[in-house]
Parts: sequence; C-alpha cells; structure tokens
Amino acid sequence: MTTHDPNPLALAAREQGAELLTVPYGLLDPDDAPRWLADPDMTARLHTAVEELLALCAANLEHTRLRVCLAQFSTEACATAGVTAPYYALVEAEAALFACSTMHLSPHNPLGHQVNACLAAFELLPYITQEHLLLGYAYREVMCSECCAHPKAEDPSA
Repeated sequence: MTTHDPNPLALAAREQGAELLTVPYGLLDPDDAPRWLADPDMTARLHTAVEELLALCAANLEHTRLRVCLAQFSTEACATAGVTAPYYALVEAEAALFACSTMHLSPHNPLGHQVNACLAAFELLPYITQEHLLLGYAYREVMCSECCAHPKAEDPSA
C-alpha cells in the first residue's frame, strides 16, 4: 500500500459512522450519551451559545484578536443562552473549530496546538473578512437545522 492509498480501517469506520448518522434522533438512547448530546434542549442552548459567542467576537474584531475575544466573551454568550459554567470550554472549542473550518482547516485534536496555529492564521485576515466568516455560523446552523432537525434553544428568561 502506498502512502496515497486510503486506510481501509478508516474507510470502514467512516462508512459505519455514516450509517450510524442515519439513525433517527428519537431512537438514540439518552442514557448512552453525555448530557450535552442526549438532551435536545441542552444541545440547542449550546448551539445558541456558540452563535452568540461568534457574533460577539465578530462585533469586536476591529480592536481585539479572535483568541482574546473567545475567552473574553464566552461567559456572556453562555449566560445569554442559558448554558452553565461547566460547558463554557465546550462552547469556546466549538467556536474555535468553526473559525478553523472557515479556512478549510480541520485540526485533528481540538485541544492541540493546531487550533491555536489556525486561529493565529485566521487573525491575519482583514477584520472585516474575519467578521463575515464568523457570522457564517448562524447561516450554517439554519442550513443544518433544516436537514438535521435539531431545535433552537428556548429563551431561558421566558
């Protein structure tokens, strides 16, 4: 096998994963997953928190680097969405990975140095470009919700 041939184990896992993704959401056993995956309302609040965090970052990029914005605004974004402190890092990580994905990069480890390097490269773009890319998360969520049917979070203050 040459280095350009795909790994047969990876291909098999990818095919099996694709099959698993076709399982209707209601048939998944909530006891088999962490709360942030099993509870549809929690999942929706997390998506809302990521969207809010990226919007806050986008609004402040002219004066502050993205990596600073992620840390600075995660508490506010999570509070607005009704997400509690144990999940702040998850929201920051998802927002960071989205920023990486806008540059067509997908770090293998969301906790690795590749994310930091990708964010540093993202920060080299003009801030108006960064802003438009980050605001694309809301569009992606609308498109994804139409095909995946994950609900939007209800307003926790209502």
